[in-house]
Amino acid sequence: MAVIDKHPQYIAAQKSWEIMRDAVAGEEQIKQAQTKYLAKSAGMIEAEKQGDTTGEIYKAYLSRAQYPLWVQDSLRTMIGLVSKLEPNIVIESSLLKGLIENATNDGFGLKQLFIRICLELLEYGRCGLLVDVDGAGVPYFALYDALSIINWKENSIGGR
Repeated sequence: MAVIDKHPQYIAAQKSWEIMRDAVAGEEQIKQAQTKYLAKSAGMIEAEKQGDTTGEIYKAYLSRAQYPLWVQDSLRTMIGLVSKLEPNIVIESSLLKGLIENATNDGFGLKQLFIRICLELLEYGRCGLLVDVDGAGVPYFALYDALSIINWKENSIGGR
């Protein structure tokens, strides 16, 4: 499988992930997607055939459409509950102690990384975590959402 090819599991889940991404983004994203979520009625289609060439009826429908914030609010509530948890972080190596306060490629600590991972898992059910080393030899974690990881391989090494 070439690097640019999408994994079959990615293809199977992509539509659901995109719907979730749009639902979390909220009303404006839903409206921008137009007929993907807010289909034209038979009457609107017929009106366009009869002379509504600019689609004014559909534009008015879009402007009146409302999308409740249930998904955003639910996600915010769940992350609020998760953020009250104190992850048990034990780092014995003095070389890695700095990760507690600066663990990610954008400078956040391990607790914030934990919350970000939980958010990705609640939204998409998966995410990618890459451990890398910067130019100074300091390790860090890079977090990738499910839509960013289009291809992967799985192998067992030593029974794992």
